[in-house]
Amino acid sequence: MIKYIYSKPYFIFLAFIILLLIIGFTNAGKILDINIHSTYLLISYLDFGLLLSFVYGFLGLTYFALIKFNLPLIKWMTIAHVIISIGGFCLTAGFFMLIRKQFRVILKLF
Repeated sequence: MIKYIYSKPYFIFLAFIILLLIIGFTNAGKILDINIHSTYLLISYLDFGLLLSFVYGFLGLTYFALIKFNLPLIKWMTIAHVIISIGGFCLTAGFFMLIRKQFRVILKLF
């Protein structure tokens, strides 16, 4: 798996983009609210999925261009970047859902 991540990181980003778009289109009517200090940012899941797809698409195209132009990639940096980019998003989304569920449980107690 590590060899595959190093040889074709753009394919992993492409697969993640498809997953983000599926999630965005299935929840198109819902609104995501993000609280940063005392400011609430409201964005629809569809718009957020499209925004993240563009960001990950840029990363994937960059890796694709670097590999096609035979520019050297540092193996451990490429693997770490792909894992942190996708794993970091998954961890953040997982913690966000966990906090929401725990908050709902606390509200039911009162």
